[in-house]
Amino acid sequence: MCEHSIQIHAYHDGELSARLRAKLEAHLAGCAECGRELNELRQMARLLVAAPMPQMPADLPARIVRSFENARRAKDSGIRRLAGWLNAAAAVVLLAATVRMSGMMTRGTEKPPTEASTGLRDWELTAVMPPDRQVDDAGSADLIQVAQWMARDLSSNSDERR
Repeated sequence: MCEHSIQIHAYHDGELSARLRAKLEAHLAGCAECGRELNELRQMARLLVAAPMPQMPADLPARIVRSFENARRAKDSGIRRLAGWLNAAAAVVLLAATVRMSGMMTRGTEKPPTEASTGLRDWELTAVMPPDRQVDDAGSADLIQVAQWMARDLSSNSDERR
């Protein structure tokens, strides 16, 4: 096998630079092995060009689109099912945290939780704690609204959202 044989395909396809093309043409003049490989490549290209083109069935585009839509529908149904389970899990966590927090608040022996003790941010604490009787500032009202929105979203039936 000649060291220049790897360049034969690039030469045939016109992908060599002018300098490499001139160098390979000079080599082809003296190398019978590379000359045979180039002739075989040219003959194969002529056969491929002369071969009849197969006809595409008329319904093929519609079948491809239908197949794509079926696959997407199957994927979407799986995502909806997973979202339903995740919503249910979030509701259970929210309920458990609410029960735990209300027990802590009614005992009165423990300090109210803070971000440092629970790792929760203000809006997360508000989501799991009952609202204060007094809402002084607009920030607390916003947190309560977010918590109420989350509770409604998690408690709504997943079939209604589809």
